[in-house]
Formats: sequence, C-alpha cells, structure tokens
Amino acid sequence: MVVAWRPSKNELLGCQALCPLTTGGFPDLLPRLPWPVPWRPLPGAVDHGDPLPVRASLDRLSRALGAPGADSLAQVFDRWEALVGPDVAAHARPTLLAGGRLVVAVDHPAWATQLRWLGPALLARLATELGAQAPTRLEVKTRM
Repeated sequence: MVVAWRPSKNELLGCQALCPLTTGGFPDLLPRLPWPVPWRPLPGAVDHGDPLPVRASLDRLSRALGAPGADSLAQVFDRWEALVGPDVAAHARPTLLAGGRLVVAVDHPAWATQLRWLGPALLARLATELGAQAPTRLEVKTRM
C-alpha cells in the first residue's frame, strides 16, 4: 500500500510565517496545486489491488525469512504454556522457529537438561499440531 501526503492549504499558509526567507512564501504555490489532491501510486510501484490482511503479510514475510507460516509461529509462541505446561513455561521460552529447528532459552542449566529430556515428546507434539511445518530439531540455550 502506498500512501501519499500533501500539505493542506492551511498548512501551507502556516508555513509562510515559518519561512521568512522565501520571497512571497508558499501562497504563490496554492493556485498551481490541485485541491483535493488525487491519490495515485508512486512511479514503478506494483499495485496488488486491495490491501492484504496483516496475517497474509506476516505469513509472506516469515516464509521469506525461512520460518514457517504465521499460523505455525503463533501456535508455538502464543500457546507455549499449553504445549509444555506451566512449570516448564515459567523457566523456558521459545526464541526462534526457523529452518526446521526450535530454539528455546531457559533460565537455569537444570531446566536445559529437563527440556532436552522432554525434547522428543515436545517435537512429536509440535508435529501433530503443525504438521509439515513442525521443527525437527530442538536446541536449548541457557540464559543467565
């Protein structure tokens, strides 16, 4: 979507007081500007017709960056507590889902060990939830 902005007549008249160095100020431009200003796309811009929903834009962007679609990202990041349980979610959070891997940051090495032990079950659960876009590898990083 391309947005064009043109100042209104009042804005141009107000600028005259701010621009004393210009001879005659901006009012001499007013007769030459069409009012109201018609919208037209910028030269060379591709017109995709109607605006896209945000979800479609995020989906296209996430896929371009090598991540699964926006729906898959939302299922993992928004439903993290439901996927791993409240005890694990209090100490671990997903940080990256891309290229077939899920990176999870934990706050203590003991939780890293626990999450690595739960890894196969978590990946299996993600496979049932996400299907073909599910990660196949789990990486656990400790942040302290």
